[in-house]
Amino acid sequence: MREVVRITGLSSATIYRLFSSKDHLIAVAHLEWIKEWIANLDTRPVVAHGADGVAEIIHRTCVALARSDGIGAATIRALASSDPNVHLVQERAKELSNTIIRQMVADQLADPDEYVELLGFAWRGGLDSWASGRAAMNHVDHRLQRLARLLLDGSLVDAARPAR
Repeated sequence: MREVVRITGLSSATIYRLFSSKDHLIAVAHLEWIKEWIANLDTRPVVAHGADGVAEIIHRTCVALARSDGIGAATIRALASSDPNVHLVQERAKELSNTIIRQMVADQLADPDEYVELLGFAWRGGLDSWASGRAAMNHVDHRLQRLARLLLDGSLVDAARPAR
């Protein structure tokens, strides 16, 4: 927070009037990063669709988080905060992210919501493992990309099964 005060020239009292906690500030910055990332999809589009497109999004996210000199890990830890304001901001960020993932698989799945939800659970767990030092980012990246493909394959097989 001292760094934010120094950079912005605002007092810490002003910052704490705007944000309920350091985690809330980080969550809002994360939401802005997601909005900017989505806006930049026009200039750097995801070429593939389906599981390959989802894998590309996972990879880009993992690379961005890992290269941020500790800020990425701090962001993941902050998003786990019990602060209700963090939760509200995180829900908006999740909505935006899920929309992109849903678009990647919408032409293959009649109802992509379960795919998005299941992938989200794994993605969150993988990033938590990385942020806490239990897994290397390249391992998380590769495992999540593989999971995105396996999960879509399984969803397609499940959808093709006759109803009982």
